[in-house]
Amino acid sequence: MTMIRRTALRAMLGALSALLIVGSTVLAESGFSDPVTLRTGPAAAGVELEDVAAKGSNVSVVWEEFEGGQSDIRLRTSMDGGRTFRSQRLVEDRHGSNASTDICAGFAWVAHSFRLAGDPNTSDGLIVDGLAISGPVVSGEALVSSGGSQNVDETDFACVGSRRRAAAWVDRDFKATSIVHVRFLPILLDPNGQEPPDFERSFEADGFTPVALAASGSHAWLAWHTTDRRIRIKPFDVGPGPDFTVTPRPAVTLPDSGSSSGDIGLGAAGSRLVIAYGLNGHTFARVSTDWGASFGPRERLLTGFEDGLTSAVSADIRGSRAVVHAVETGGFIDPVIRAHRFQSTNDGATWNGALRDSDGIRMGAFTADGGTRLVEAWDQSASNNDPQRLRFHREL
Repeated sequence: MTMIRRTALRAMLGALSALLIVGSTVLAESGFSDPVTLRTGPAAAGVELEDVAAKGSNVSVVWEEFEGGQSDIRLRTSMDGGRTFRSQRLVEDRHGSNASTDICAGFAWVAHSFRLAGDPNTSDGLIVDGLAISGPVVSGEALVSSGGSQNVDETDFACVGSRRRAAAWVDRDFKATSIVHVRFLPILLDPNGQEPPDFERSFEADGFTPVALAASGSHAWLAWHTTDRRIRIKPFDVGPGPDFTVTPRPAVTLPDSGSSSGDIGLGAAGSRLVIAYGLNGHTFARVSTDWGASFGPRERLLTGFEDGLTSAVSADIRGSRAVVHAVETGGFIDPVIRAHRFQSTNDGATWNGALRDSDGIRMGAFTADGGTRLVEAWDQSASNNDPQRLRFHREL
């Protein structure tokens, strides 16, 4: 599951947010429960949605808060498909950023960057934290230590079957190229107390690439923007046996070519995979029905406008139903941030879109809570006199 707010988009949103004045009234949408507030930030804080994940009846929503030069990562989880949520939990208070989440083995896992006090602005570390859905247990492991020369600027995370987790991140130096990393980690020890070894691969990427991960069963996919200006999807299989060996498969490169202009959204279920991506200011989507070996026709969901851009921010799929959340930002005379939801019920052959207007960023995922339901969170923009709020609703 991917759904990440990244550097270029965050920079533009930050520049625009000071200029936006919109109402804070939120009305119920037909077919969804009434919106509930997951978080109201302090008056001086900004609340920025980072990711939404769902697995069965469990839901995880992670966000970033900014106040007084400090950024925190916080989380709320639900065990009943989003009807009720546990109290918020602090995940990271050391300049936490770039958070992504998934759910497996009774934990909501959060991969995120952090920066220790005194480290330079280009020095970030990466941690994967596991917070028990129904209890206080927390486990954490550092994949990259803060204090080096790296700049962890993107992350994504996915649970792969019952024995593996995968974390991806970008080490960005803001030059012509960056490095995309993916590491496979164990989920739980086997009955003999053994765990499969870590597996890591790195790929050269475009200097401002996003990164996305998705998994279905024992299969995982990594997507990024290459140095030759294309979108590449690299499959990995996790095999049986005591080591649950990770095997890379041949990559698929989409025929599109151009400059990355936002995030990549990636979702998988069964043999189906949906990808959405920002390219040349526009937002496109494709669906695969053969485990990512090939992808169907490209659909342009949003068209960039004269002084702005569009970007996918999340994608998910269940059966032939796919959903993509996207945003358009820009307008230096009349600034706008418009959230959109696009859905397909025929494996991406056609798409229907709904403008959510001044919602801020909206992300969603499918639960299996009494059937396939869409759950969504969004960081509602508010007037200059009101704190930002994090809202949530579920499909009825």
